[in-house]
Amino acid sequence: MEIQEAFDLVVTPAASEWLHEECGDDDDIVDFFRFKSWKNIPSATIAKNYSALPFLSPKAFAFVLPAYLIWVLENYKTSASPTVDTTIYNLTPFNKSENLDLFIESKYHLLTNNQKTAILKWLLFLSKYGEERVDMKFVRKALGYWLTYQ
Repeated sequence: MEIQEAFDLVVTPAASEWLHEECGDDDDIVDFFRFKSWKNIPSATIAKNYSALPFLSPKAFAFVLPAYLIWVLENYKTSASPTVDTTIYNLTPFNKSENLDLFIESKYHLLTNNQKTAILKWLLFLSKYGEERVDMKFVRKALGYWLTYQ
């Protein structure tokens, strides 16, 4: 399942649906409010907002995530932006703190099976081709988590 196809019908969050309920500050996500489709989010916006994913509600996470996944595929070999690894980290429950894991996983509950499969395929690609370019420890950890959906 391709990323674009899996996330094609994702609905744009309403103004009140962007910020995660456990976050109190939307400074890191305001750049996304103006987009009506994740397909229109410019590459520069993704690179600049590498720290946005943790602050997003589950609906906003599902809306923005495909733009991040595609950005990483297009840029992991050449970019110095932290976006590559922060995207992986936001798909990896750390297993260090139950509260942190629950917070990270709370973003996943609106993802469809096709979207979860697309994430898994994305991680498999990075595990095969990302050596020395991505944080492989977290790619492997994320794979362990997302394989449970297969």
